[in-house]
Amino acid sequence: TEFPMNNQLVKSLNASSNRLTQLNKQMVDALLSYQRLKILDLSNNFLTAFPEELKNLRHLETLKLFYNHFRNDENIKPIFSLPNLKKLDISQNKLTSLPKKFPPKLEILILDFNMLQRFENVSIPNLTRLSLVLTQLEFISPDMSFQKLTFLDLSRNNLVSLPDLTKFCPNLEVLNLSNNFFPEMPTPPLTIREYII
Repeated sequence: TEFPMNNQLVKSLNASSNRLTQLNKQMVDALLSYQRLKILDLSNNFLTAFPEELKNLRHLETLKLFYNHFRNDENIKPIFSLPNLKKLDISQNKLTSLPKKFPPKLEILILDFNMLQRFENVSIPNLTRLSLVLTQLEFISPDMSFQKLTFLDLSRNNLVSLPDLTKFCPNLEVLNLSNNFFPEMPTPPLTIREYII
């Protein structure tokens, strides 16, 4: 597979379901030649690494990496250095923990179907949507706060308690806690409009 080169008008590239095991030099050079690229879909491949050079995709706003083979190692660090990334879907991979640093403009983060167990030490000030469905989640640290978060899906995990939601996400509007193990259901903030238990 080769990506076409030097097409200045490309704003979106869908390379999903191509059985890609890596992004070779030709692909990386082609991606970097798309000066206006805002959306990149590499989902449903066999990728284990995101090349360091791609952190220079300065206009990229949406990155779809779901259903690949990403693990926690140096190979995924460049993802978290993309300066204008607003939406990241890295669900259905093999992540067991998260980096401390996320792209500064990130608004939507989808981590479903990973093996995280713990959600802690994360700062994402502009986050509005967070999905952690079926991540084997057992613990969420109370030492975090997501002031802009309006949508939170924690369904199908192993949670028995949550931090104080009025501090953790004081402006939440949609909350899904279904299929967990709460002895008592947590109290949502007063801003809540939809509560799924």
